This record gives sequence, structure tokens and C-alpha cells, in this order.
Amino acid sequence: MLFRSGGVGGEGIGGPVDPATEAILQSAPDGGAGTDAGGGVAWLYPYDQTVWPRGLLAPLLQWSAPQNYDAVSIHLKENAFDYQGFFAATASPFVHHPVPQAAWDLLCNSNQGEKVTVTLVFSSGGQAYGPITESWTIAQATLSGTVYYNSYGTNLAHNLTQNGVTFGGATLGIKRGATSPVLVAGSDTECRVCHSVSADGSRLVTGNGNTTGTGENPESDWYDLKNGYAESKMAPADGRFNWGGLSPDGTLLINNGAMNKNGLKLQGSSAEDNGPVAVQLFDVATGMTHASTGLPSGLVAGSPVFSPDGKHVAFNFFSGAVPAAGAGSDAGADAGADGGGAIAGDGVSLATMDYDPTSSTFSNFRVLFTPPSGYSVWPSYVPTNDAVVFELETQSNGRDWGGTRATCDSAACASQSAQGTKAELWWVDVATKKAARLDALNGVGYLPTMAATDHTNDSNMNYEPTINPVPSGGYAWVVFTSRRLYGNVATLKPYWSDPRYVDLSKNATTKKLWVAAIDLGGAPGSDVSHPGFYLPAQELLAGNSRGYWVVDPCAANGSTCQTGDQCCGGYCESNGSGFVCSAQPPSCSTLNDKCAADSDCCGVGQGPTCINGRCAQPAPPPVVAPK
Repeated sequence: MLFRSGGVGGEGIGGPVDPATEAILQSAPDGGAGTDAGGGVAWLYPYDQTVWPRGLLAPLLQWSAPQNYDAVSIHLKENAFDYQGFFAATASPFVHHPVPQAAWDLLCNSNQGEKVTVTLVFSSGGQAYGPITESWTIAQATLSGTVYYNSYGTNLAHNLTQNGVTFGGATLGIKRGATSPVLVAGSDTECRVCHSVSADGSRLVTGNGNTTGTGENPESDWYDLKNGYAESKMAPADGRFNWGGLSPDGTLLINNGAMNKNGLKLQGSSAEDNGPVAVQLFDVATGMTHASTGLPSGLVAGSPVFSPDGKHVAFNFFSGAVPAAGAGSDAGADAGADGGGAIAGDGVSLATMDYDPTSSTFSNFRVLFTPPSGYSVWPSYVPTNDAVVFELETQSNGRDWGGTRATCDSAACASQSAQGTKAELWWVDVATKKAARLDALNGVGYLPTMAATDHTNDSNMNYEPTINPVPSGGYAWVVFTSRRLYGNVATLKPYWSDPRYVDLSKNATTKKLWVAAIDLGGAPGSDVSHPGFYLPAQELLAGNSRGYWVVDPCAANGSTCQTGDQCCGGYCESNGSGFVCSAQPPSCSTLNDKCAADSDCCGVGQGPTCINGRCAQPAPPPVVAPK
């Protein structure tokens, strides 16, 4: 099988154009957003109004047009930077071209928060077509941490065989600034998927799959991400640790109990998983239960997650009964009760509890959101610990709980199936319990379509969000699975992602990881999201899902660093010849350095605030595109 690893796809940079062609490309009039002076050319990717962080691989610009172009002009403009490049076609048809990496880096580093206009003009047969223009925002920070994700069809492991097809199931990682993923868990003989990761990047728990190709994971292992990915088995081997919620330091795990609901097993669970299993707190290293109080007897929590500060947990209220009302609880109000009886788990609602790490006490159970239809799954807290992004599954595939697959898996049905799990991402404010769909992230109203491959509404194929625990540039950053079109590079049918039944050796599946910015401090009940972008460095010809975004394991004092969030001591300080990690508090903490209050941050009162123990930029004000 042929695998194209990393990058963003495409054929690379085109050659130079002759003076006559350059003159044609410069002859097109200036245009506004979406302008097309002729020919029907249109943007496919990136999306208008995308918010980008610094430090990424440059995006692959993609367009749709009725004629084949022989050259393109790429014009990037903002207040302090103006770039225009002219490039010959790299393929026929000529439908995409990257922004040159050097130009992209200069743009990102020069930008001070103002809008960037991006204009494309094309030439064909001595005539100019366009311009088409979009407006982007560059966040004033580089993303930190690592995204750990499931991959089926990876070229880094070859451990599953079915129907004569061999493919890889493994957990991979994309580190900051990487151009390709690394193998974290799995090998040519062992499948390792269905994972959770601690917010501090120290531990990963994953399913220990067999090699029959069934995808079942009856056992679980934990990996020491600070010490060469050392692997340790967990007991009992009944799948209860798979998809569990790890405490921020990775020492504790609250188990996922959503193993079997109305005949639908949690994706990746095994025949041994009869579930549901009541929620418990476990010590990861020993597998023993960890003493705690306040957990309601019989409560079953689906896809649980800890908040970055470790003081809250959110989960699908899968089943069980929770006493209504009581001291410190507003559960009765949530259920419309008068203080008596109990609240019964409905399998659809999103719920939360508080947790005191010092006394290991759970309290204050309450329901955050009950959808009118569908069910809430895969919650993730924002860095400020006061809101949750989650998946609302609107259509089940009838096969597994919390899955993303088609309604069937076989060579016979794969070529026909256009049906499967449908879902969209939402958020809810914990204090007000106001929830809203994230339309901009989901792509409502603007995603391209391709009826020939069943991409008629990709805005309802977004799944499994997790959020970087450290804000960057005034935004929270969510990574999620999507089966949407990736421009004209990944265009297979949405559910064609299983290499056992569909040949993915030359055609890219659309099951990929995407990233979107979320406004911090946005109004409850409003859409606080921005359009997403394709996560660079993932393998293009593999089916990728469940990105889990965490910070990297901290570095010891004296290690080189760029920002304080990389340091165990909490601070990244100059030693005269460079920057090194330190535990000595400076006169004031710079961005991403450790803090206990806003007053610890340099420039307090002028913007920086202490968010989740780190100095962070505030949300940027609205900006307009340059003229």
C-alpha cells in the first residue's frame, strides 16, 4: 500500500511563470471576499474567516473551477506584510497549490492581530480568471503540546489482517511543529487504540487490541509518556479503562461505564464487555480502586473527562439514579424535583460533578444539558474550566455507542453505504447551563459539497472533540474528527475509511483530524467558534480519529525552553545566552509562565490574565480586513 505521510497534501511548489503569464495574472481587478470576475472558480479550502495559530505548516490552497488553469497568483496582504507569488501549474487539472512556507512564516510572525486578505488569480489560455478573496485571522501565539490520536491504516504499524488485507491500528502523536506523526502505542504485531491522555502529557491509557481484525479491546495498558513510552498492563481486563477520564497528572482514572446500551456497545469495546459498569475511581499504576467519597451508588458515566484543574468531571449521564437535591447540590432543580426521589440516568444528558483532589470527594451532581433528540457524548472542558464542548450525536449508526462508523462494514455494503453516525459539536456554559451549537466550527452554511460522493451536508459529520488545556493567542483550541471533504484532496464517500473494505492506498479517506479556535469568555448560548482547518502532519492516506490534545511532559530545571508551560518549575527565563526552565519566580510571569492570580502576570490590567495556573492573553477584539 502507498501511504503519503504528514504534510498537507498536494504536489508542492510550482515552477516560475513567464513574463507574459505574470502580466495576465496581474491584469485581474481587485476583488472583495468571494469575488469571481469570470469562469466560476471558487474556494474549497481553507475557509473564509479561519483563525490560524503560528507555527503550522503552510496550508494547501484548493479551488474548484470548470477549466484547467496553467498558473496562479497568490497574494497575501496585511498591515505590515505584502507578498505576491506567481506559480506554474503542478498537475493537470491544476486545482491546488500551497502557500510557500517561508512566506507563511513571515506573515504569521509579522502579523499583529489585523486581518489578512488572501487573493487568488488564475490564468488559462491567455486569460485571467478571478480574483477570489478570503479573510483570515492569525492568533498571536504558537500552539503547544501534542495531539495523540487513533489511526487505522497507518504506515507506522501493520498489525491487523482481514479478508486478505493487512493494515495498521495504532495510537500516534503529532508534536508541536512536526511534519509527520510518530508511533506511540502499537507495533507490527499489536494493535493499540481507544485511548485517553492526562492533561500534563505524562500518561496515556489505551485499549490492548487483539490481532483478529475485529477492533475489540478486552484489555487496557498504560504508557509512561515521560520515559520512552514504557508500557504496563492494567487489570481487570474487561475494557473498563478504555475511554476513561484521566486526572490532570495521570495518576487517577474515572472509568467509562457506557459499555452496552440497548444492544449498542461502546466503539472499541469487546465481547467480554457486558456493562454498564458503575463509576469508580482507580489508581492507574496499580489498577486498584482509589478511596473516594460522594460518588452516587450505581451511577454510570459515559465518556467521562476531568477538567484541566482537576476539580470537575463531565460525562454522559448513561444510567443509574442520583439522589435529587441535598446539601450543595442543585440536582433536584435540574430534574424539576422538590428535593425528594432521584434523578434517573437517561443516556442522553450531559452531567457534571465537582471533585476535591485533596480529600478525594465528589459532590454537587447536576445535569448541564438535555438535548431534545440525540445524545451527548465526548465532553471536553475549556482551559478556564467553566464550559464544556461536546458531541451531540443526532443519528446513530445502529452498531456502536459513541462511534463514527457507517451502518455496516463489509466489502459488499461499503460501496453502497451513505449512512452512518451523524453528529455536531456544541458547547455549554457550566454556570448558566446555556448551550449552543458551534455552527462556524461545524461548517453550517459554507462547507463545499460533492453529491457524487455523498457529501451533501458535511456540517453534521463532526465528532470527538478535545481541547488543548493551555489557551493560545486568546483562544481555546479544539481538535476533532470530521468526515468532511478536505478540498479536492480527500473526496471519498464520508464513511469509506476502513482499509479492510475500501482501497485507501491511492485515495485519501475523509476521516481526518481538524482544529478550530474557540473564543474564551464568549456569551453563553452564542456560537463562540471559528471555521476549522485541517491538522497538518497526519498521514493523508489513513483514517484518523479521536485526537486527544495535551501539553508535553514538563522539562526539568535548566532545560532549554520556549514558554513556561514546557517547564516542571513553571517558568521559562533567560540565563543570558538563551532560555531555560526555572522554578524561581520572576518579578512577574510572562505568557504561559506559572501564576496564581492575575496580579502575577506581566502587564496585568492591560490584558494578560491567569487562566488555569498560566498567564494567558485575553480574547482579541474584533478586527477588519486591510484595504
